[in-house]
Amino acid sequence: MTSRRVVLGGLAAGGLTVLAGCATDSGEPPGSVTPNPSDRSPGGDSSTSAASSPSSPASSPSGAAGLSLEAQVGQLIMVGHDRPQLDNATRDLLTTHQVGSLLLLGNALGPSSGIRAMTMELEALDLAAPIIVAVDQEGGQVQRLNGEGFSRIPDAVAQSAMAPAELERAWVEWGAELAGAGVHYNLAPVADVVPADNVSRNAPIGQLRRHYGTTNAAAIPSLRAVVGGLSAAGVATSLKHFPGLGRVSVNTDFGVAVDTVTSATDEELSPFVEAIEAGASSVMVSSAIYEQIDPGQQGVFSSKVITDILRGRLGFEGVVIADDLGAAVAVKDVTPGERALRFLRAGGDLVITADPGLVEEMVSAVLDVARSDEAFADELALKAGRVLALKDSVLPA
Repeated sequence: MTSRRVVLGGLAAGGLTVLAGCATDSGEPPGSVTPNPSDRSPGGDSSTSAASSPSSPASSPSGAAGLSLEAQVGQLIMVGHDRPQLDNATRDLLTTHQVGSLLLLGNALGPSSGIRAMTMELEALDLAAPIIVAVDQEGGQVQRLNGEGFSRIPDAVAQSAMAPAELERAWVEWGAELAGAGVHYNLAPVADVVPADNVSRNAPIGQLRRHYGTTNAAAIPSLRAVVGGLSAAGVATSLKHFPGLGRVSVNTDFGVAVDTVTSATDEELSPFVEAIEAGASSVMVSSAIYEQIDPGQQGVFSSKVITDILRGRLGFEGVVIADDLGAAVAVKDVTPGERALRFLRAGGDLVITADPGLVEEMVSAVLDVARSDEAFADELALKAGRVLALKDSVLPA
């Protein structure tokens, strides 16, 4: 069987130099070695105009040229799976719709050996491109993999009390546990800074102790350490939830969150900038509404948030992933197909749906437009190329 490195390398050749907000399971709220964070100033006075990561190179139209349009669209979908084994329904989604990413949900997925058996089955599937398996493994209340073989990870508040070098070493170990089980994409760390006076009111982050600090200066060294440790372990990372959930009160899994304060100043965005510079593989966009940036428009559907700020001002060239567009209440008033289309058109790359039942509608909607809109189809190829490059950066040969 052709090695995954050869397959991905070939697909990405020709110039490709490259929950938890999304963990919405039954009623529980969410969940290349990089420089040592201890070598940098905790405050990190970086400019947002040149924050692209060396590990997030630009994509190319030829990046996914070896894939059919259907397979390219499949690369742009991440589907939730909450069972310790691969069931027929999920297997069918992965093969029929060529879905490229699987997100492990729930808190009873079993031991590392069982997860590895499932990921080995995924690796054996005859697909145009290999599947990457992701998880929300932040620590504390948001740790999906907690069976035998997985360490109990403290929450972000406790992690932030560790020295950056110590925290990075810890994440090398915790990341190695994930990689050993065949899980090469951790949707972490949470880069949302929750002001001290909002911690008790902040349902998605503060109340769950998912934040690394109440100020940027406090949070940045820990964020760099987490990204560095996971990268060294061969696990991709995702900063969330851009441009920040620290100033809301509502959890977007269960309602519509509105931020009336965040205006995307350099200071507000500095935790994301610093963590991108540390080598973050992807950035997850929030489904909250940011009234000072794009009034009435949810972040995941906002070109101002994704294209103008994240891509333009910050220069981020890696994968942009959505917070859950499947089961989250925040997007329930938009049809599933439109959710996928709006996110992709706003500049995003990878759609998460915690509800597997929505995959077919999302894929069909995107394909319908791509077949009649050549420019949109070309954009999809770029997006698929970025996803393939992320896979190539962490999946073993």
